[in-house]
Amino acid sequence: RDKIIDIEHSTHTMKLSSTCLLASTLSGFIGQASAAHLRANSATQKRRKAVYTGKDFDFFECDVVETIGVPFPGEEDDLAPTLGCETDTEHEFGDVVFDLEGDTEEFFHGLDLSYGDVRIRVPVDVVGEHDVIKLDDLTSEQIAITYTGNERRNLVSSDSFGDKEVLLIRVSNDYANCDPSNTQIPCSKVAQSAAKLSDDIFGSNRNLKTIYERCSDGKLRINPATGPGINNGVISLRAPSNICSMTYDDVSNWAFRQVAVDRLFAAGSTAKVSHKMIVMPNSPCVDFKGAAAWGQVNRSISWYQSKSVSFPAVHVHEFGHNLGMKHSGAPNAQGVYREYADGNGYMGNKAIWDPEGSSMCFNAAKMWYFQWWSSSQRIVYPSSTRVQLLKLIPLYDLAEDRSISGSNMVLKLPSSGSDLFINFNVAKGLNAGVRADPNKVVITEQNGKTVVSTWKASLGPGQRYRQTNWAGTGKALIVEVVSTNIGNSGNTSIAKVKIYLEGATVVENNTCKDKIPNGQSKWYDADGASYNCEWYANKSSNCALYGDKYENFGWTANQACCACEGSTVVAAPTVALTVAPTAAPTAAPSSCTDKITDGGSKWHDADGPAYNCEWYANKSSNCALYGGKYENFGWTANQACCACK
Repeated sequence: RDKIIDIEHSTHTMKLSSTCLLASTLSGFIGQASAAHLRANSATQKRRKAVYTGKDFDFFECDVVETIGVPFPGEEDDLAPTLGCETDTEHEFGDVVFDLEGDTEEFFHGLDLSYGDVRIRVPVDVVGEHDVIKLDDLTSEQIAITYTGNERRNLVSSDSFGDKEVLLIRVSNDYANCDPSNTQIPCSKVAQSAAKLSDDIFGSNRNLKTIYERCSDGKLRINPATGPGINNGVISLRAPSNICSMTYDDVSNWAFRQVAVDRLFAAGSTAKVSHKMIVMPNSPCVDFKGAAAWGQVNRSISWYQSKSVSFPAVHVHEFGHNLGMKHSGAPNAQGVYREYADGNGYMGNKAIWDPEGSSMCFNAAKMWYFQWWSSSQRIVYPSSTRVQLLKLIPLYDLAEDRSISGSNMVLKLPSSGSDLFINFNVAKGLNAGVRADPNKVVITEQNGKTVVSTWKASLGPGQRYRQTNWAGTGKALIVEVVSTNIGNSGNTSIAKVKIYLEGATVVENNTCKDKIPNGQSKWYDADGASYNCEWYANKSSNCALYGDKYENFGWTANQACCACEGSTVVAAPTVALTVAPTAAPTAAPSSCTDKITDGGSKWHDADGPAYNCEWYANKSSNCALYGGKYENFGWTANQACCACK
């Protein structure tokens, strides 16, 4: 395995494997990086005054952000994502999103821009009209790409736990002599009053606040933003006279400049704002580029036409992009795959388009990555020798505090390609209005959090799903539904499923579980927390290559991980994985225990519950970069977490 080497520069931090370090050095690697190759700013470039803003500076930096739109119902074509570059509120521009145009694919070649952790340094004089940065042959040599190395900043808005303060910015010409319900004639009004908008988003009906709070079991709480000029989460701005000649992003930047300068971010401001929803007049007044609304991925801004903002189908969907989720795809009625066609949750585009929305949450893959119900999630490694018999209970029963020992809400089957996620989609309670596959066992495919999911199958009793060459094993995966029972009068619904690789014969109710050392949340090998049983499961050759090495806590992966069952280097895999070691571990697990707060909950740092000891353990550099900072409850991670000691 390549060892990772940190190379720090004044403008960015990069990680390079040791195998490419020498080549990078010889090719003149220094400082700033572009995507296709490492770009350097010309040392002889003349300094120019920022005529664009009247500010006396020559360069600015901004974060590259992907933005995704949702079409109106019946408009089947998938909308292409756009790229913008966002400055932060402390910058001279204020909080502004510049459009990136031109050959962005070539310029950012090889980079995943979904996570908002790529930053560019831009000469002010390359910014064109309408806040456009055009990437062409000339500007590409002047613009440098930097890596912030600070994933934490970008995760704050996409963290799916805790309190979110949402600001509605209403841009409307309320005195215009026009009818906003007439979508054929440009009208510069927003139909909803400020009070109506606030109620549509934060009120007691089905909306952004109530849906996320119910689906998360209260772990994600949506609150109205507070601060100067904000009333019940809303700021109203009188639209500029030329608004009907503007695009939605033009209007947005105009509004940001008004709000940032005049209201919120002045010195000493007490404003609390984590997310911004900008509401503006309908198309054709404002050009929405073919979408009903747009939302940033893993960031904090979304944009809405007046006629779409009050619908949960739209605002729950776009806020999902802010939280790091992409679309939920499926074949449509004609059998053609569409990125919005999965009706098993709000990240498709099948919820009812009206102010009541649909009583449902998200598909199995999205629910897994939100982690709201993590205690009812389980990783399953299909076996070529054992047929695993598992129990699934639906979200509805968990939300009603009904559970059954040994059951789970979502099962994850890790693969060397895309993982599979399985749930029992009972149409009751908060999932009563699910738009597809009610009361079925549903299988969804997704490879990582910020990735489009794909519907794979919907199964009833006696039906099977078969996928060939599972995880590169050469054997077919079988998921078979044995039975389903829809509970009534307070009884828990349950589905029983069999999971195995073709050829397995022994049925086991007591399935394999990865070993957990004392005082740890997971086993991992001697190279650190990243090399855990999930890492071994993600590539079929990992067990064979490394399964008998890197012993930690007294076990190798072949002894600790279900994924390595059947590896050629394991003499007796069944025994090794189902009973405790016959001898005491050679390296006794540490007695260290992560600190617990006075209230009895897990310690987390000052940025919120997502940044707990498990987060610090998941990446070897987290302790080194942040372990001495972000003190909370009287401790930093270096003091609270075993992983950092």
